[in-house]
Amino acid sequence: MAYLSDFHCHSDISPDSRTDLVDLAQAAVQKGVQEMCVTEHWECGSPCLDWQLRKKPFDAARYLERFEAAQREAGHLIGLRLGLEIGNWTQDPEHAVRGRDALPLDFVICSLHTIKGFDAYFFDYTQENLDDYLTAYMAECLELAREADFDSFGHLSLPLRYAMIHAQRRLSFDHCLDVVDEVLREIARRDKALEANTSGFRSLGEPVPSLPLLRRFRELGGQLVTIGSDGHNEQNVGSFLLETQQVLKEAGFTRYATYEQRRPVLHAL
Repeated sequence: MAYLSDFHCHSDISPDSRTDLVDLAQAAVQKGVQEMCVTEHWECGSPCLDWQLRKKPFDAARYLERFEAAQREAGHLIGLRLGLEIGNWTQDPEHAVRGRDALPLDFVICSLHTIKGFDAYFFDYTQENLDDYLTAYMAECLELAREADFDSFGHLSLPLRYAMIHAQRRLSFDHCLDVVDEVLREIARRDKALEANTSGFRSLGEPVPSLPLLRRFRELGGQLVTIGSDGHNEQNVGSFLLETQQVLKEAGFTRYATYEQRRPVLHAL
């Protein structure tokens, strides 16, 4: 029987969720998830930190209080881990380190949420030619892969998902595969994980990144992969986990990782 874990989800500690952490954990239990890591947003640099401060500044004390409440209510039914999604690390490394050191973390996701200084979620994906923007996104991902302290690189190729959601456009990184290879090679070289983010199934019908990039990561020496829903509510937490496990098998992986005290624990696919 497959081991189900969700190592990327957000409660209302994050600015873009309204779901209490206890309710999130209980929803995961109902879906058969055996282990869940909450990875609240810690954003760095403008515009994303500006957005977080404007909407809901990070509250470490409340995060710990709600996490402990979830442990009391659901900890006997699901393994709960404390995590952080640090966005745009290299835009303000000192701020990134403050977030990393503020909590007794089991797991750190490194993500890029901007494109050439624009918030990737609000970026205009209707522009005729986006190749330069997508290349710039991947080049900054390379900086993160080289310099950030993380366990798993989150939702690499995120703009492809947003382009479909906001402009119904299916884009690709085919024009800059050399840079993509550098990113994947660096993650593998540092013995870090690449996340297979299940949120892509909700818009693209595949994880983010997709099968070709996951397979390429394996070809370039990547050993570690994690699975996360990026769920911000009870509906999406724990979604498409089995489907993503199947994609990882097709990519050539036989195991995937969860993390405890920032050390990988491997599970058979």
